[in-house]
Amino acid sequence: MRILFILTVSVCCVVTLLFSGFYAYRIYQSAGIEQAAVAPASERKIRVVMIAQELESPFTKALQIGFSRFAKENNMEVSLWGTYHANLIELLKYMDIAIASKVDGIVVQAMDGPEFVDKVQKATGRGIPVITVGVDAPDSLRKSYVGPDHRIEGALIGFQIAGKLQGSGMACIISGRKLTRMEELRLQGVKEALAAYPAIKLLVEEGGDSEQGSAKQLASTVLNRYPDLRVFAGLNEEAGIGIVQALNGRGRGDHESVYAFDDTLELRRMVDARRMTATLSNDNTSIGEKSLILIRQWQQNVSLPLPREVFTQVSLYEGTDRP
Repeated sequence: MRILFILTVSVCCVVTLLFSGFYAYRIYQSAGIEQAAVAPASERKIRVVMIAQELESPFTKALQIGFSRFAKENNMEVSLWGTYHANLIELLKYMDIAIASKVDGIVVQAMDGPEFVDKVQKATGRGIPVITVGVDAPDSLRKSYVGPDHRIEGALIGFQIAGKLQGSGMACIISGRKLTRMEELRLQGVKEALAAYPAIKLLVEEGGDSEQGSAKQLASTVLNRYPDLRVFAGLNEEAGIGIVQALNGRGRGDHESVYAFDDTLELRRMVDARRMTATLSNDNTSIGEKSLILIRQWQQNVSLPLPREVFTQVSLYEGTDRP
């Protein structure tokens, strides 16, 4: 009987100790969860969505290199979303998903139109900072723009035109579509540069919104009116390619100068092949990194307010085998 009593007491003690240890563990675990819940923003991972107009473009790939490197070193998680061709409706859908996901920041290539401005306003109203890259929307509530100054791009091409014409003559700038805001800024820069050369006449040919192949057609029309024209510039990739095609279709191109503004593989190939004189080169890798720096500053409440613009370097690409 005595042995049974001792055994019973021992079992009760063991059970009591087990329950005590279990509840102590649960209390400790709960405290840990509560502590994690109130962890400062500097210790938790910052979630950012990058929304691109064209996922396979050199611009997007360069951005990805820049923000991937920075994100790994600074406790940030960046998701890359976008389409394979510029599409405003799809871009707006991705912005809605990012806003609903309550991300810590959105980095996006802006597009013209009030719909985009409204989406930026919606994100801002939810406390999500929006950084535009490459293409700006200054009339929106975006926090900052990171990318090239398009007026400087225009001025750079304008001075190239002036040098090629030696201060006197005629040049033609073509856009195969209705001018976007970015192209208007580029054109403004060209005109500002050429204002110092009153003997240079500048023709500006603007296409429609949906006219397929219009850049080539516009270039052909200009060549019909001005067969002696020798200097051209395309305000976008399609326009630059269209000008070269129009010249080649007439057995010309060896004695003409064609400039372009976009930094794409196709335009660089044309420059390397001497079918085009030069195009612009942008520091797109740094755009990705600098946009994340701004998101982190905003989330950590450091160096506010953010700068309205962070302009990146622009240079002239004249080919790999040229001095």
